Amino acid sequence: MRRWIILGVVLVAMVGISALPSTSSAQKLKAYDYVMQDDSGCPVLKFNSQTGQYLFYNDEGLVLAGIGQVRGTPLLPKLIFKNTGYFGQFSCDDKTKAGSGTVTDTNEWEVEDTINDSNMLDNTGECAE
Repeated sequence: MRRWIILGVVLVAMVGISALPSTSSAQKLKAYDYVMQDDSGCPVLKFNSQTGQYLFYNDEGLVLAGIGQVRGTPLLPKLIFKNTGYFGQFSCDDKTKAGSGTVTDTNEWEVEDTINDSNMLDNTGECAE
């Protein structure tokens, strides 16, 4: 009987996680506690430091969403993710409210985008035109 209950919980968790990145309405409903936006206005990274859920986009139409790994400490969280053809790593400093990171194209191993955010408190979360 216990085996069935544990299996049921694992199955529900797996279904929820696998469906989340591909569901745009679920992406909008999920709270992101960090928003990094390059000082130039774009690109933008939003992520949840508890779950690792992220949404990255730039002004050229690149959109990456999924669940990455959160490392570091609560005051210095780091997000690392692999997405089809891309690798991202970002870090934030909750004390200074600054963050930075890169998305690399793994097919060419070249940096695709860089975020240098000197003040995460003034972000709009939208690419500036």
